[in-house]
Amino acid sequence: EHQALYDSLILKEFGLAPKHYRKPGKNCSASYVYAKALHWFLRNYFDVGNGRKCNKISIPNKILSLHDDLILASLLCGLFDSDGTITNKGIVKYASTSRKMVDQVMCELSRFGMSPRFVEWLKAERYLPLYTAEIRTKDSIKIFAEVVNFRHPAKQARLRNRIAKITSPIV
Repeated sequence: EHQALYDSLILKEFGLAPKHYRKPGKNCSASYVYAKALHWFLRNYFDVGNGRKCNKISIPNKILSLHDDLILASLLCGLFDSDGTITNKGIVKYASTSRKMVDQVMCELSRFGMSPRFVEWLKAERYLPLYTAEIRTKDSIKIFAEVVNFRHPAKQARLRNRIAKITSPIV
């Protein structure tokens, strides 16, 4: 569903039909286009540099400066759909190798009344550190479900199950 939405937006706005790639044995696929003009536009409009940038990404100032709750909630939803999860213990997490991105996500979550927790994790010396914004408290998880939520069906179902557990009366 996400891929079809992305593809239709790129086709509508730029007249480009994305190609698809799926890694064998993985539950993940990618849409991509080869268009220098589009690359140049997105890179310049959103101030994104060339080359390896996984640990240098951030929320563009153009988006943060809007101070629009609906746009920021939609951005967070997209980030959590792509690089977020809800664990078996019911913890909602967003992860990135970009410390700045996680700090910004935490700031925006706090703006909506959530109390995220910052965690840094290093799998091994050869890897970049992984930073996470974790939503653990019942109140923050409820706010997340109301304001941000997931669009990804499996993540949405896990969040609904978590909400049901924390809101059901103890018998």
